[in-house]
Amino acid sequence: MRLGLAAHSPVHWVRTEDGEVLLLIGDDDQTWDLAISVPAVTIDAALSQIHAALTK
Repeated sequence: MRLGLAAHSPVHWVRTEDGEVLLLIGDDDQTWDLAISVPAVTIDAALSQIHAALTK
């Protein structure tokens, strides 16, 4: 899923089968310039906190 910008480049989010979320920064999800791997549990916790803050 393409969502957001970093360093003036698109960010492509990919959830892997082994529980990681990859942020691929670059023109597309095949030819990216930088990759960041984040445990899915970290992303899920952040989303839960955002949801809780927005629904107060």
